[in-house]
Amino acid sequence: MRTLVPLLVLALSSCSALPKPWGEGVDLSTQMLGGYRALIDHPEHDGHPVVGLELASVERARGVGYELGGFYGSEDEGGARNAEAEVDEMYLGLRRNFDDGSRRRTFLATGLSWSRVETFLDDPTVNFDDDSLGAYLHGATLWKVTRIELERGLDFLIGLDGRVVIGDEVDLAQLALVLSFGG
Repeated sequence: MRTLVPLLVLALSSCSALPKPWGEGVDLSTQMLGGYRALIDHPEHDGHPVVGLELASVERARGVGYELGGFYGSEDEGGARNAEAEVDEMYLGLRRNFDDGSRRRTFLATGLSWSRVETFLDDPTVNFDDDSLGAYLHGATLWKVTRIELERGLDFLIGLDGRVVIGDEVDLAQLALVLSFGG
């Protein structure tokens, strides 16, 4: 948990006051993610594909907002004990967007994450869970593909997303492709 304090200081230093979660001047977006995750402190697991969904809000004027999301991944390693694992994560954090008016949008975020690694072993049958509360650092670069003018306009973006979670039981690193739509 020593890393939680520097991550929270980074988040709070990028925001002079807490942002509005919704309302006038706030853009909302949805991101669908797919990629690869490695569990750093679980050597019995090689790594696995992961999918996720994230909702974000950002105040246009200040470039700060919130993110809320979750990921799911699983792996089936086989072997002598037929090891299987399911990995879930839910998170909530503050984000800082760096939008320079070009087609590229970059952001950094930090917050709290809850992760669970459920491991299933055969011969003998053993199931165990690792629940972990931790801090995360998350960043992405997205590129605008197109914009559809509806009531306020809707941007479609694609990009690359990376995150690191350091928790009391689970540490992980992840790289994912992103499809995003929103204001």
